[in-house]
Amino acid sequence: KLPIRTFMEIIFFNNSGKSLARNANDLVKTLLVSGGTVYVGGTFTSIGGEVRNRIAALDAVTGSLTAWNPNANEQVNALAASGSTVYAGGVFSLLNGLTLSSFGIILIEPAS
Repeated sequence: KLPIRTFMEIIFFNNSGKSLARNANDLVKTLLVSGGTVYVGGTFTSIGGEVRNRIAALDAVTGSLTAWNPNANEQVNALAASGSTVYAGGVFSLLNGLTLSSFGIILIEPAS
């Protein structure tokens, strides 16, 4: 097994080869690339110093956080996408303002 650090850095490279990093304050457990966006889920409550509770979206080119912020109340363990929808799985009971049971569906449009 590889050691897991509780402080995780997500590194992006833009077209010029310059690396851009976003720091999560706790574990990133899943990554999903869909279109020009990188979605992350885990146990973190902030990325790059901005509040993002356990789920976030970053621009795949710049590494900047997007406005998309569905706010899960507990950890997100899995992410998948199909069309304009992101699917999240984990141990949360609230996601995007809805009461759920460990599975949620979120529209991508707010991240665009």
